[in-house]
Amino acid sequence: MSLFSKPPTTNRKLKLLIYGGTGTWKTRSALQMPKPAVIDMEKGTIHYTEEFDFESSVTTDIRKVHKAVEEIVNDPQDFKTIVLDSASMYWDFLQETHLKRLRVKKGDSTYTLQPLDYKAIKADTKSISTKLLDVDLNVVVTARDKVEYSSDTSSGDFMKVIGTKPECPKDWPFIFDTVIELTKHRDGRITAHVIKDRTNKLPDDFDYSFEALETYFGKDVIYRDVDTAAGQRALAQSGNRDFVTKLNGKDKLTAGITGENIVKIQNLKTLLGDDQLLTSKLNEDYAVSSVLDLKDDEAELLIVDLNQMITDKEEDDA
Repeated sequence: MSLFSKPPTTNRKLKLLIYGGTGTWKTRSALQMPKPAVIDMEKGTIHYTEEFDFESSVTTDIRKVHKAVEEIVNDPQDFKTIVLDSASMYWDFLQETHLKRLRVKKGDSTYTLQPLDYKAIKADTKSISTKLLDVDLNVVVTARDKVEYSSDTSSGDFMKVIGTKPECPKDWPFIFDTVIELTKHRDGRITAHVIKDRTNKLPDDFDYSFEALETYFGKDVIYRDVDTAAGQRALAQSGNRDFVTKLNGKDKLTAGITGENIVKIQNLKTLLGDDQLLTSKLNEDYAVSSVLDLKDDEAELLIVDLNQMITDKEEDDA
């Protein structure tokens, strides 16, 4: 049987990253999307509660951000859109969260992030971006703009300003379907410059508004009903979850870990008494954010590690 087949035709929901300076309608246009669930990390949506109909989770806690995304992915309810406002704040607080943990772990209050530390940070950004891209909802992620400098050391242009880019995890502009840079002009107009658009529906430049997005992408895409099952299947496939195991009497898709080992790890997590330690272990040693994305041999190694961590903790507390 061939590994190749024709890809299915689909009217994929919006997967949009928009960035720009203050006052470029990033949040405003996101809130105009149909039935949005907003993860508000900037506390900016409070200014729009009387103007738009939306629900929000206001937090700067990275764990709550991930839990909020997982909640919507697992049960979209009647939402049609998920908004992350903003990726810039997410990126700032994600790095800060890891830095605080590493300073405690290493017993050094002056420790700074090293290149190898970004392996765990990248696992977190990959986890949340995979969910956002695979779930069958419109996704709008906002970001601040930042100055981009030339890295060309072979000429006199090194560190010369060459434009702007979104302040967000480094790979996000490459993986979102559509990336738009917004600019506010002196006359009050907001214009959009399309950095990339895999849908091929947008012109290179246009006067920006939600109505413009609605026109270009089409109401049949933006407003159509959410296919929860399709989104969950796509999520399982992207995480290589093609192994069916029993967990609490129900079938569960995993990357190979068995239901028995999932239960063992859950029990060890309870004994450890610190969810963040398990999350860090998954990120740093296995480059995943969920035990469901472990192979069973990896799970066996993790169980050994967790037992040792519990023993070390008990000795420290004695």
